[in-house]
Amino acid sequence: MTRTQLAGGVFLTHLPAKKFKTNLLSAQFVVPLRWETASANALIAAILRRGTASCPDMGALAARLDQLYGARIDYTVRKKGEAQCVGFVASLIDDCFAPGGERLLEPAAALLGELICRPVTRDGLFLEEYFESEKTNLIDAIRSILNDKRSYADSRLLQEMCTGEPYGVPRLGNEQITAALHPQLLFEAYRDLISTSRLEIFYSGSAERSRVEDALRAALADLPRKDLVPLPELAPHALPEEPRFITERLDVTQGKLGMGFSCGSDDAAALLLGLQSLPAEFFAQADAYLFPGAGRWLRFALYLTDYFIIGYDILKKAIRGILNRQVFDENFLMAVATVGAMALAIYENGDYLEAIAVMLFYQVGEWFQSYAVGKSRRNISD
Repeated sequence: MTRTQLAGGVFLTHLPAKKFKTNLLSAQFVVPLRWETASANALIAAILRRGTASCPDMGALAARLDQLYGARIDYTVRKKGEAQCVGFVASLIDDCFAPGGERLLEPAAALLGELICRPVTRDGLFLEEYFESEKTNLIDAIRSILNDKRSYADSRLLQEMCTGEPYGVPRLGNEQITAALHPQLLFEAYRDLISTSRLEIFYSGSAERSRVEDALRAALADLPRKDLVPLPELAPHALPEEPRFITERLDVTQGKLGMGFSCGSDDAAALLLGLQSLPAEFFAQADAYLFPGAGRWLRFALYLTDYFIIGYDILKKAIRGILNRQVFDENFLMAVATVGAMALAIYENGDYLEAIAVMLFYQVGEWFQSYAVGKSRRNISD
């Protein structure tokens, strides 16, 4: 893998790969993550994908991609640390699989360059219908985060922990800033993005590096470059003086609890990472306590006895379902999962406790379910 500079602030990472049928070409503008620009950058990427000067709509773009044997170009908006990455990812078949032996890298790179440098415009601005449509889509995408309460809780936790820091900014920005955008402001932000931001290009495929470089230089010949803005250095996370407790009330049937830990040193971070291994350590200690000095097959026999005591009825129902040709129910799946875990434990690490714990927790869950159903039936009958 090699990394070269094609122009001012434009870098190519070339990863040779001849074993795949498809090549990948990615172009990403890397900018500081800020509340003021995150929404605009996300919206710019979506609008650029709507069309170019030569392919002014999605239909024309699709036809152009069809000529490249079903190549795909998708826009991307990513968050990497304290940076926002916006751009495009293209995938296309390798030249050796083209029916006519065509060279597909060059036209794919040219189309990528058009999407970046020559978008479809009217009176010096993005098309108003494209602007309004993608703006609505972006607002809907931001709102949809709230529908996934787990993801929303994680997002809010990061925002609160990193208040005032770039890492606390969501990759799509927020709804209020998006709603305030207008065509003139967005087009100015677009010109600023492509002229002052670092552009990272990644290629993986069978083409030689010199050929990729020539194709990209030609495709990005019109890319303006001026007053490049360097990415700021990462600032250390400020530790809070006291624990913070934040409650956000929503109209939901189930709440979510998020806990975040700010590590002031590498030792603290290592301690938190070590907490992740507590379940495994617990099982290992329990095994040593229950069966000290037991041989491999004796331990297996003892654990197998426990397994049958806990899950005999599940195994019985699974076998009955197989005989009745009603195979794929929860009993069969649980039996396959736990028997498979036991088999892996035989040939790998001898850790049978995990399989038994899975069966035990499933049985506990079944008991709670039957209890709740029985209580509901009694309430209805009363």
